[in-house]
Amino acid sequence: MNEQNLRPCTPENARERQLKGAQKRKENTQRRQFLSEMYADFLSEKFDVKVDGTKTKITGAELCKMTAKQVLNKGGQASVSMLTEIRKATESESVLEKLKAENEKHISKEAEFFQFRLQKRLFDKQKDVFNDFISKRKCSMCSRRAGKTEEAVDEMLKVAAIPNSPVLYINLTFDNAIKQTYDKVLAEAERVDLKITKKSKSKGYIEFENGSSILFKGNKDKGEADNRQGFHYRLVIIDEAQSQCNMAYLIDTIITPMLTDFADSVLYLIGTPPRRKHTYFENAFNNKTWKHYHWTMADNPFIPDVDAEIKRICEEKGVTVESPLIQREYFGKIAYDTEAQIFKSFQVYSGDVPAEFIPDHIYGGNDFGFSDYNGVIELVGNVTDKKAYVVFEKKFNKSTITEIINQTRTGFEEATMFALKRNKSFDLSNRGIYTDDNEKSIAYEMHITYGLPAWTAYKYDRDLAIEQLAEWCRLGRVVIPEGGELADEFEQILHPRDEQDNILPGMDDSYHPDITMALLYAFRQFLFDCGEDLGGESGNKKTGEF
Repeated sequence: MNEQNLRPCTPENARERQLKGAQKRKENTQRRQFLSEMYADFLSEKFDVKVDGTKTKITGAELCKMTAKQVLNKGGQASVSMLTEIRKATESESVLEKLKAENEKHISKEAEFFQFRLQKRLFDKQKDVFNDFISKRKCSMCSRRAGKTEEAVDEMLKVAAIPNSPVLYINLTFDNAIKQTYDKVLAEAERVDLKITKKSKSKGYIEFENGSSILFKGNKDKGEADNRQGFHYRLVIIDEAQSQCNMAYLIDTIITPMLTDFADSVLYLIGTPPRRKHTYFENAFNNKTWKHYHWTMADNPFIPDVDAEIKRICEEKGVTVESPLIQREYFGKIAYDTEAQIFKSFQVYSGDVPAEFIPDHIYGGNDFGFSDYNGVIELVGNVTDKKAYVVFEKKFNKSTITEIINQTRTGFEEATMFALKRNKSFDLSNRGIYTDDNEKSIAYEMHITYGLPAWTAYKYDRDLAIEQLAEWCRLGRVVIPEGGELADEFEQILHPRDEQDNILPGMDDSYHPDITMALLYAFRQFLFDCGEDLGGESGNKKTGEF
């Protein structure tokens, strides 16, 4: 050892070595970063190469895969060295971040490309809705033949073009959902080359290569909404929104929680102007928190002579252009179907019941609706005069049995106090509560546990009884509170119509009244006590057994 080459370890020497070491590490880091960025650029760029004798353009990542496959197939030291180099190069965080960013950019561009191809077939009014990427609540109220179904199809695929995006489409029934849109979605997806990996028309779903999906469902009854709980969607479309049942519960309780998993989730309502007043759809269309759109068949360039088409429809249905049907369905105007309204010119009172009215009977009515609304009413009547007033009405959403019984007791006590105040000799045995028979256990509990005179109602010949109730309300034999829950429902209860727009008997099933049914149960017993033909006595009351 040559001692002359040794340098004493002084503080100055130590600092000098530290500085040189730090500089060397910095240079190595910069070199690795430079190589990483070079690899990242290489992997994300595209190159012209020959594959099987054919010139094609592929990315650096694809070129690496192809080259790696060739080297690995040969084996030997070259394959080991190549794998080591790739591992070292791609371990860099900057490479991974850049590849991730490039991948997200590629996905975004691909979705935008699909969306561009989708909207090319739409006309201006449809494009206004399609190109709205901001509104989270949208509502389109259009006439028939306006092209709203085609826009809805492209709206579904616009969202499905974004990877891993679940979409839910709801129509009045499952059959309607499939008939109106399923094949159109398939054809449009094929047109823009949005790859489908799995589909089932009978089960109502389409799954795409990018992980997105579209599910087709109906909403024909109150229980069907509950089956959707627990799922999550980026887009929910409710078609024929003007005629959907139980919309408040469907949207507020079921659908709104479904949309919380995606920051850009959208709820979209589509339909024609409603036949009845006070629909959720019309309220949403007039609500400033919803973005609303409106167009008619006159805006549809694929219908060459709109006037001639409307004239043909009028002749076919035997109506004039001024009819509410044509104004509503083909001009897209609000025109309620008052002609089909069952409860016309019903009588109401404001404030107190007229002083001259003396009751001798009390009839409570209960309609149970665990998946929607419960209805409780109290009807005080005079069977001699055949006159009655509703003195208590309560409509409330999904509730427990305890809440239902508490509301029933409250109404029953108020009606009893009213009767005793008006009639000092009122017979307390002339009281009864008549309930829906779909939950006999509640009537039984009220009867046994709480000592209330509760019975299940007489429910035969419903449609005829509804007509009779409407007639007695029109004649002022049954009078309801002004502006109350019953008045609100009365304005929405319509007869159905056939395809030729003829009014049919019965109630239109697209709207299910709640508190009106509670009144009907009480009214049937009142009619019986009045000696009227359409009256009916509760079977439980007759036998005393449940």
